[in-house]
Amino acid sequence: MSYYFGVEIELIAQPHNVQEPLLRRLYYEELAWSLNRHGLSAISDRLDGSKYRKHPEHYNKWWITKDGSLGDPSYPRIPLEAVSPTLWTLGNWEHEIDTFWYAWDAVFQKPDASSLCGSHIHVSPFPAKAFSLSQLKDIAIGIIFYEPLIQELLPECRQHNKYCRKNTLRSEELQNMGSDDGDELRDVWFYISEGIDDEEELRDFMQESSNPRTDRYVLWNFDNILPGRSGSIEFRGGHGLRGPEATRTWVAFVVAFIHLCLEQDNYSWRRFQNGYSPRQFQRHSMSRFWKDLIKAARFLNIRQHLPSDWSDMLSLFRQDCYEEFDSDVEWLSDDDSSIKSKGDSDFSNSEPSDSDPSDKDTSDEDDYSGGYYHSDDEY
Repeated sequence: MSYYFGVEIELIAQPHNVQEPLLRRLYYEELAWSLNRHGLSAISDRLDGSKYRKHPEHYNKWWITKDGSLGDPSYPRIPLEAVSPTLWTLGNWEHEIDTFWYAWDAVFQKPDASSLCGSHIHVSPFPAKAFSLSQLKDIAIGIIFYEPLIQELLPECRQHNKYCRKNTLRSEELQNMGSDDGDELRDVWFYISEGIDDEEELRDFMQESSNPRTDRYVLWNFDNILPGRSGSIEFRGGHGLRGPEATRTWVAFVVAFIHLCLEQDNYSWRRFQNGYSPRQFQRHSMSRFWKDLIKAARFLNIRQHLPSDWSDMLSLFRQDCYEEFDSDVEWLSDDDSSIKSKGDSDFSNSEPSDSDPSDKDTSDEDDYSGGYYHSDDEY
């Protein structure tokens, strides 16, 4: 088995060559040109006031675009988002990632370690491009079962970030049912396996809240499993990526986790059908989880991108959350009232000729079903 995936990388960085006036559009073009010069395919957002797009016409090239959630960094830093083409775990995806960062270094300095920046990874199966309902249920069960361990592995700036809240905290149904002990897990698992009849019901169970505007701001976003969309699942817990090693590691982590959910029967709801007692069930230790994750990564031939011990995963990214730490940053709050969509954020007050603050993309729909889906997310 193998998987398609795509990466969205939010970045703030200073260009090597600071030109006046400091027009972001020109640096977007320069990065796209650098990517093309190094053998990749890329285009950039012209920021010409036309309808804001979070993706190119097709997911067959890198797309360099704006990101409203990054605001207006101090001079002369440039905010942007780089959206990868659809990649394949059996393809030469590592070369694609490494070349992106090599081309990046030709234009920009190392990205800021800003808590404003995040990364999202979309995963779908090869060659179907959409998971079956049975597969989606197994993934949902795995997400709930392993949620405390996944949360512990996240960088601190993502653990309590309102834009990637735990599914069990965002979903009203999950909050009401609970998932802390064996009996509650049993009820959740049987409901998923027997009480959910289609993708829309599963999506709602995993993330529907009293405020539909915030539903997709979960650690694992199921919006794209709905009919007519790409079929991918989005992981939103990654911090701002700053180089090839971290990018490869997060990709391997997310894809291996999805595979673990699909292939490991030791926690699947099927075990209850085989006579196991949920009252005796306990969540795995971190060591056990990491061992199973490594096994899944080895099967996919991506084992080399994950550290041998889970504690190394923590230390690998912890330093990337503190450089621009501000007690007023919104992620410290659990109040969702301040969440705004990309279209609600002015992209730049310093570059009126290149951006239009009234330029909004209010649709979460995507017209491309051949690759992973990119919604107009906050970080």
